[in-house]
Amino acid sequence: YGRILLVASLSGKIGNPGQSAYSSSKSAVIGLAQAVGKEYAETGITVNSLSPATIYTQLVANMHPRQVEYNTQRIPMKRCGTVEEAASMVSFIVSREASFNTGFNFDLSGGRAPF
Repeated sequence: YGRILLVASLSGKIGNPGQSAYSSSKSAVIGLAQAVGKEYAETGITVNSLSPATIYTQLVANMHPRQVEYNTQRIPMKRCGTVEEAASMVSFIVSREASFNTGFNFDLSGGRAPF
């Protein structure tokens, strides 16, 4: 029994203007989880990734309000995710109950993820 969870970003799925390096690196994290998840599929070790949209942390609290508004207006729920929501999703992904999930990218996007 083992769990590996790689933290990517919604930017890795949709790309953001002015963030080509960040978006492409997070896309690579998603691809890595998919490939390694398949490689380890028969071992009892699952490998997945999580792609959150903007999560309200101290970093976001220190951002310019216009930047936070820019980010949240693109989220259908019109808000940032919470640390508690992220922690809850992480807890599930690494739990024994999630043993049939591997090589998968989980979204935490408030409805923003296009696929």
